[in-house]
Amino acid sequence: MPIEGLSQVKRLPRLGKIKMGVKVKSDKGIEHPQKTDYFVCPPEVQAIYGQKPKVLDILIPVEDEEKWAPQYYKLYSRTQGLVCKGDGCNASRLIDTATGDRAHKTTTQAIRKDWECAGRKCPDYISKEGCKEVMSLMFILYKVPGMGVWQIDTSSVNSIININSCADYIRAVFGKISWIPLQLTIEPKEVQNPEGGKRQTVYVLNLRNNMVLLDMVETTKKFQAQLPDHKRLLLPAADDTEVQVEELAEDGQEPGDKIEEPPEPVVEKNTGNTTAEQKEEITEPTSDEIFESWGTAPRIKVNADEIGIMIHDLRKKKIEEVSRHGLTQRFLQTYHVQQAALDKCKNYQDMLDILADAHLKDFVDWLNELTKKYV
Repeated sequence: MPIEGLSQVKRLPRLGKIKMGVKVKSDKGIEHPQKTDYFVCPPEVQAIYGQKPKVLDILIPVEDEEKWAPQYYKLYSRTQGLVCKGDGCNASRLIDTATGDRAHKTTTQAIRKDWECAGRKCPDYISKEGCKEVMSLMFILYKVPGMGVWQIDTSSVNSIININSCADYIRAVFGKISWIPLQLTIEPKEVQNPEGGKRQTVYVLNLRNNMVLLDMVETTKKFQAQLPDHKRLLLPAADDTEVQVEELAEDGQEPGDKIEEPPEPVVEKNTGNTTAEQKEEITEPTSDEIFESWGTAPRIKVNADEIGIMIHDLRKKKIEEVSRHGLTQRFLQTYHVQQAALDKCKNYQDMLDILADAHLKDFVDWLNELTKKYV
């Protein structure tokens, strides 16, 4: 007999890691990391995609973003490993028991404590080789032999924005992200170096698909039909115990650039704040840049004043669905909007602007149905 709550759980193993950099030797025989414009893959992946692939066919096996794309501020040390991990509010930090400061190379005893995460304002982030944003992507390479998931880490802020934005769009179209055939690509993007102001080409990650929408729907059905019960599949925790320098090449590094080995982080007092531009230029992607392969139509137009009147009339009837709490829950749970985005909304126009087209249309249709029903 199966063990209830245990035998039904299927956990996918991690098969390996894919990188975006290599180790090369200088003329003097000194080894150092170097950025690439292609995925650096193990032999079994190269057997399918070649030695320098720029496109990988992937499936995301679960819906939970915390499982397939965890993203945190992370600070590593060559001697202590992962020293600090935070989300911009809260962090888990390795503390030297003797000094009470962050653990460093001479630390002999340390404990992990809950800590306040200051994000980009933290001195560890301000330091050039300190804390970084890191996303760990977990996915299935369904054309590569083996049963399990692969991982790729990126500290490129533009790549993180691209992946999150593409995922939101896919959910808007399909209502989900898992078990949909996608392509993970590495593509050139021109940005401005915040230190010198020079324009340069960097390589960032994107989620793509080269099929028309109807073909993609049919292909998705076939994938899902081949795995009757994938809802209980679990992924291994992201491997963040040791991340090599070449795995975390940033946006400011062009292919072929030598990546300097980071020094051991220095424990220092908070000396002030920094702006995002001081660390890395974050170029907000446009819909054309992110979704060009999806054939999106021009954004639909909705009169925010009319929406406000509809909501006001429904609230006078004490309809709970359009109360502040009701609307918040619909945006968070139905449309997968982030709470931080909602908090920035000052009026109805702002509220409408954060919705993808498919969700915007659904929201208007939903309000019209409520209006017909109650007003």
